[in-house]
Amino acid sequence: MWQGGAKSGDAAYGAESPSDAGKEIDTPVTAPTSIEVPPVATPDEKKPDAAKQNLTRAQELFQAQRYPESVAIAERLIGHPSFGKKARELVSAAWFEQGNHFLKEDRFQDAIDSYKKVDPTVRDVKGALVAVELRRREKAEEYYNEGVKFFINQKLDQAIAVWEKTLVLNPGHMKAPKDIGKARALLQKLKAIK
Repeated sequence: MWQGGAKSGDAAYGAESPSDAGKEIDTPVTAPTSIEVPPVATPDEKKPDAAKQNLTRAQELFQAQRYPESVAIAERLIGHPSFGKKARELVSAAWFEQGNHFLKEDRFQDAIDSYKKVDPTVRDVKGALVAVELRRREKAEEYYNEGVKFFINQKLDQAIAVWEKTLVLNPGHMKAPKDIGKARALLQKLKAIK
């Protein structure tokens, strides 16, 4: 069970909790279509026993990688005098881990959006955002290289399409615009010959 927040300096690909260090988890994370949790704590939920049960439930959801649901419950406990600090840490941990999963899936904007919801005093948000940018550039370069292979194999339409993906991820890419121009010019020449 989750026992507290991580310290500043955690890597973007960090473990879900200290007990999960070294474990590889491949379960994709998707936001549920609806979360059946009221947005504000009811008076009964503020009682210590109910609050403790809710925190335990939020921790279980975190461990099950159901981050949005974990957040929905934990956020209701943030103002609680006994459980507020743990709830804040859990909310940050859940957003951070959801960001990690999005990053692994190359869902860059979703990862950024998740990381921006993390309390920077609990997790290394700045480092996580740098990791997103690095991975985005790596992915852009992968697309570029794939486009070169298509170009060499005279699959010009596919080369152009992949190079356009390169530019979506890295608009400042030095070679992709020139290569798109070359491929389009070649396509026009080929059409003129036929």
